[in-house]
Amino acid sequence: MRRLHPCLPAGLAVLLIALAVPTGRAAAHGGGTPRLVNVPAGPYQLSAWTQPDPIRTGDLHVTVAVTAPESGAPVLAARVEVAVIHPGASDDPSFVEAIRGITPNKLLHDVDLEIPAAGDYGIALRVTGPAGTGRAGFNLSILPPAQNGTGSVVVSIAAVSLMLTLLSLRRFFGIKRPKPLSRSEQLVTPDKEAIL
Repeated sequence: MRRLHPCLPAGLAVLLIALAVPTGRAAAHGGGTPRLVNVPAGPYQLSAWTQPDPIRTGDLHVTVAVTAPESGAPVLAARVEVAVIHPGASDDPSFVEAIRGITPNKLLHDVDLEIPAAGDYGIALRVTGPAGTGRAGFNLSILPPAQNGTGSVVVSIAAVSLMLTLLSLRRFFGIKRPKPLSRSEQLVTPDKEAIL
C-alpha cells in the first residue's frame, strides 16, 4: 500500500487556508480601535470602536457600548443609531441602527457602514433609552483603497502550496523524472548515414 508523501497533507492544508482568507472586505465584529471611551452622551456614557485599522474606503464597522454613568452597568434597553457625516454635506445625516447581540459580546451594538471616498468624515452616534436621549461623535480620516493588499500574498501562498501538492502527487503516483543522459550519451556524434 502506498503511503502519502508527508508534504501532501501539509500542502493541501496550506492551500485551503490560503483560499479561505478573505482578500477584500474584513468581516470584523466587536472591538477594534477605540474612538470614544466612557464619553457622556445625555444620561448615558458611550464607548465606540472602529474596524479595520487603518480605515480605508469601503466597509467601516462601528461597535458601540452604552452604560449608565453612575454604575457603569450596560443599558440593555438602549437603541443606538450611527451616521456617517460626509465632508461638506449640508443636509441631515441618515442614521442606521446598530444591532445589539450579533457579536459574542451580547452587550455591544454593531453596524456596518459604507465609506464611498477618501477624506475626513464625522461619525455621529445617537442613543435613545429609558433615561432619555444622548448624542456623541468623533472624526475619522479615511484613506484611499490599498493598492497591494492581502490578495497578492494569498495568491503567492496558494501558488507555492499548489506546486508542493503537485510534486507530492507526482511522487505518490510513481511518475518519475526522465533519467538525464550520461556524459558519453551526450557526446555521441550522429551517424552520417542516418543524416543523409
